[in-house]
Amino acid sequence: MFLLSFDKQVLSKSNLKKNVTFHSTLEDINELKKLKKIHISLAISLTNLVKKSEKLYKRGYKLQAKKLIESGEKHLKTSPKKLLDPTAKEILLYDFTELKNGL
Repeated sequence: MFLLSFDKQVLSKSNLKKNVTFHSTLEDINELKKLKKIHISLAISLTNLVKKSEKLYKRGYKLQAKKLIESGEKHLKTSPKKLLDPTAKEILLYDFTELKNGL
């Protein structure tokens, strides 16, 4: 989901922001997997990590949920091109960073 704010008086105040959730992050991973922009093993690993983090968050373990997302973020940063297309890496790093900051 995207949030668009538009100021017709001052265009520089207008912006578009993606609203990142656990669900939207999982959707991005699945879409990138379908497009073959992420290796299946990395997609499975990240999917499991996001699902575990969501369960922890829902149970009230927000710090542990955040730590899992941070570990996924680190994993993404160090993933080689053969496992993750550079554009896919950019998309998922954005997702994980926004998700982490929202926890």
